[in-house]
Amino acid sequence: MKTPKDSACTFLSDRALRALVKELPTPFYLYDEAGLRQTVRELHDAFGWNCGYRQYFPVRLCVLPAILRMLADEGCGAYCDNAAELALAKRCGFPGERILCAGFAGDEGSPVVLDGAFDQPPAPPKRVLLRLNPGGKLTYDGQNFASLDRFCLGMPPEEAHMLARQFRLFGTEEIGLLFQALTNELHPGYAPAVAQLLFEAVCAFSDALGFAPDVCCLGDCLAVSDRSGTSGSSLSGSGAEIRRLYEQLLIPKGLGSVRLSTTLGRRQVAPHAVFVSRVRAVRQRQKRLVLLDAACGQLADAGPVACRHHIRVLGKPAVGGCSLCDIAGRTSEPFGYLAMGRSLPEVSAGDILVFQAAGVMPERSLYEPAAQYLLREDGSVVPLDLPDTAALTAL
Repeated sequence: MKTPKDSACTFLSDRALRALVKELPTPFYLYDEAGLRQTVRELHDAFGWNCGYRQYFPVRLCVLPAILRMLADEGCGAYCDNAAELALAKRCGFPGERILCAGFAGDEGSPVVLDGAFDQPPAPPKRVLLRLNPGGKLTYDGQNFASLDRFCLGMPPEEAHMLARQFRLFGTEEIGLLFQALTNELHPGYAPAVAQLLFEAVCAFSDALGFAPDVCCLGDCLAVSDRSGTSGSSLSGSGAEIRRLYEQLLIPKGLGSVRLSTTLGRRQVAPHAVFVSRVRAVRQRQKRLVLLDAACGQLADAGPVACRHHIRVLGKPAVGGCSLCDIAGRTSEPFGYLAMGRSLPEVSAGDILVFQAAGVMPERSLYEPAAQYLLREDGSVVPLDLPDTAALTAL
């Protein structure tokens, strides 16, 4: 089927989405190929000044083979937390040297992320990233972002120095530093704060050991908003500020060969998909209760806290006559809400609700996954296959 693109609230016009709903049973996800590819290219443009920059996509956030193949085709790497994700990444075309393995040994040549001396593989890896956590406060330009003592991931700098010295003696070819803390911080200063912490750690590393790390991984430092009317960090703006810090802190010390990488997740896929579900019934309670044909577990972030996605009623503008609603799914759980306390226009049975920025998939669900479709760049819509059931269970 063919659908026209639009620059409306989503990547499709309401008219095109209504036409799709007539042909496709709800609930379903719809991904935008053009948007997915464009974000990767913008990311590479933002960090193109750094020779060797690489983005590793966390496989757990979207296990659709077609999407993963698309990211591999655009030059991304894959970030895998277990052997099942590694097998999926390899099947989707990611070469071993572009697969980042967290806490386990992958293919020879795949970089391995270590959390401390206790986390070492049986044999010294050829490429390793040491996850750093210096403790204290993460600050930038007077803004305090987090107390690093609250995060369980990462090792102190002294332990990183000891491991780096050990790995260099045993012939490890590439040693890098990785920092991971907040996963969806919208403040534009967060990415520069992470970069500053890592660049200062690189300088201290070089002073202490006489050699510098080869790579700095900034983790998931660039966020995207799930709400309408707000945006995440600017890719070009963040790239320019990180470049300024790179040139200010590393270049004067002769460390301009340090390569950068990221493990962006939501920023890469969330904005380029919508989750579409039909209203089954509306019940009048203290707040209106909207019952959908989707299960709570079919939408990422749904559950006791309820999701943060912007929600709109297809064909009904949110101006005037709005009231607070709770939105629940097709589930036997007594607290199976998809969203709570949302301001929506008058909703009736048969209406279509559209959850925006829904490209991150549920990690696990007891329910059958919602159907997945891709809006191709030529305007056609094609179904997407999920990995086999055994692979999904392993994930």
